[in-house]
Amino acid sequence: RSLGLKPGAVARISGLEKGKDFNGRICTLTSRDAASGKWVVAIAKGPPGRDKARLAAENLQQRVKIVQLSSSKGKEFNNTVGTIIGWNAKVGKYNVELWTGVGAKIPASNLRPVETTDES
Repeated sequence: RSLGLKPGAVARISGLEKGKDFNGRICTLTSRDAASGKWVVAIAKGPPGRDKARLAAENLQQRVKIVQLSSSKGKEFNNTVGTIIGWNAKVGKYNVELWTGVGAKIPASNLRPVETTDES
């Protein structure tokens, strides 16, 4: 699996109990706080004073561009952006939520990290 959270990656915030209003918001990972192990993120379109946060990896779902799918059904999703929901070890592919809200299993070779909030 070549994808992973790293500075510059774009993610969707999810699963927060405190600050639930941030769930579903898009953010950019800026650095990793070594002391806490949490990611420092810049929240896209966050209100002043609430545009940065420290979040655990489990609260970040990486945004990816889908590329080079060759099946007739898959081709329509090329060059669109989805969100990695998890890894499916059984089939060796990522579970990705497509822009339509539908889930798909996509190989890592067909996913590229989104590195600007403009793409997401």
